[in-house]
Amino acid sequence: LAEHLDETLNPGDISEKVTPFVENVIPSEINKQVRFALDEHRPNSCSQKLFDTLRRQKNRLSTNPKLMRDAFTLHGSDEKRGLMSFLEKIGIIEKNARERGARHFISFYRRVERAVYDWRRDE
Repeated sequence: LAEHLDETLNPGDISEKVTPFVENVIPSEINKQVRFALDEHRPNSCSQKLFDTLRRQKNRLSTNPKLMRDAFTLHGSDEKRGLMSFLEKIGIIEKNARERGARHFISFYRRVERAVYDWRRDE
């Protein structure tokens, strides 16, 4: 058993697999998060414009709870209402991507769908 563990947990193999992750992936993720956080507070940055647009649209909807609920409800990918339509309005998703069946729309929809499923499961 000890020999098997020594062979399986070979330090050379471990460092070969872990080192690229620690040296490349983790720093790039940290840089991405820092850039996003800094960009959010910089006037006229893309992130700041997106947050402002999102805030304005949300404030418009907040006067009517029914409209707000509908705007933030994930409907089917082929329906022209709900969360995906809201994301189109604020510019996160390209206009007419749904009609064209664009790959990026479908993959984005699936990611949102998984996130909604995870949130429901956590509740």
